[in-house]
Amino acid sequence: MRLLVLAGVIAALAFPAAAGVHPAKDQPDALSTTVPLSDLNLDRIAGADLALARIQRAARDVCGEAPAPRELSKRGRYRACVAAATDTAVVTLDAPLVTARHQGRDPAMLAAR
Repeated sequence: MRLLVLAGVIAALAFPAAAGVHPAKDQPDALSTTVPLSDLNLDRIAGADLALARIQRAARDVCGEAPAPRELSKRGRYRACVAAATDTAVVTLDAPLVTARHQGRDPAMLAAR
């Protein structure tokens, strides 16, 4: 069974934790959640895209509720948290097609290598 644990570093701004999100064991200033991926074929574009969508949703969950548009500095920290959590999860997953989709690369280029 394939599961991915996603951890997002929480900046000085204390975002409220979402359901299913808990403190990361190895990082006291981080929250984590588990992303179920066992039902997906990560070697197919549809599976990779769904995995990436789940990872991004989990990243938003661990980073908390998005601040209001007028809270520019908080929004910047929130976006950085989501980006870092997503990047870390994709690297940890180590699935070439998911990585390619995350980086905006054409999956057909993987076959050319």
